[in-house]
Amino acid sequence: MRVAWYTLLWTPASTAHRWPRGTSYADYSIELFLAGNGARGEESWDGSLNWPRHVSQSARVPANVRPTRVFDEAATETSGQMEGARVTGPTDAVTGMRLFVDRCDAGQRLAGLLQRIRGHDVLVLGIPRGGVPVAAQVARSLGAELDVVVARKIGVPIQPELALGAVTADGSRFTNLALVRYLKLSTRLLRVLADEQRAQARLSEQRLRGHRSPPRIAGRTVIVVDDGVATGATMRAALRSVHRGGPSRVVAAAPVVARPTAHALRGEAVEVVCVLEPDSFFAVGLYYEQFEPISDDAVRQLLAEAVRSVRADV
Repeated sequence: MRVAWYTLLWTPASTAHRWPRGTSYADYSIELFLAGNGARGEESWDGSLNWPRHVSQSARVPANVRPTRVFDEAATETSGQMEGARVTGPTDAVTGMRLFVDRCDAGQRLAGLLQRIRGHDVLVLGIPRGGVPVAAQVARSLGAELDVVVARKIGVPIQPELALGAVTADGSRFTNLALVRYLKLSTRLLRVLADEQRAQARLSEQRLRGHRSPPRIAGRTVIVVDDGVATGATMRAALRSVHRGGPSRVVAAAPVVARPTAHALRGEAVEVVCVLEPDSFFAVGLYYEQFEPISDDAVRQLLAEAVRSVRADV
């Protein structure tokens, strides 16, 4: 297993950015721990982080930080492999590529790559909260049922943003074993942390779904959607939960997926559909012009609208 530390330390000396008053370069340092070879199904952690909201969009990425490849959304995607995809070459993450306007725009562009699945008894599951607006656009385009699968990140106690893994309401779990070993965490502590997040996932599903029963998964094509996937702890936990239900086909879909994570997911026999698949990946929010927080009320409204739409079509 390969283990590497990647530290991105952007200081005023190394960039031309002017940091907000009262903050220092230390506020914007990110330390990413990536473990294993995803093609062999080994574990890795979810390093997705959102930038502080007081940092302007133009100040989020230094000029020398560039994703190396961007797939054009008009490319076709078959069996998890991009066919005929056009690569634009090295492109600046802010000024060079076509960013998603918002999650609705991202969902519409993602839906264009999923039209071949239309009509195959499709169930679209959004990962709350940010994945649900994207999933709603996909479900609407495909004429499919929309619901949620809640996956909660299991954070390191002293640094919650650092993910030990993720867990769903039914107990399906993805664990970053390399990080657990590195931090010398006990099995008991990991279980306690996972149980806490599982309980939160159950409560969240109940709040969002209300009195509706969970959707049928057996024998269906299930598309699990998020607004972006970094190294994918929450996506992997969600996918493992879906597999328990006996679907005929499982697709992981997101507007942007880090290339190593996409390879790892495909190695687990999951189809991956995405608009952008950059080699270098820093934060989901960098790929959106507008990346506002999504409330539980907004998620419930989207689910209710989807139910009304399906009933109207029957």
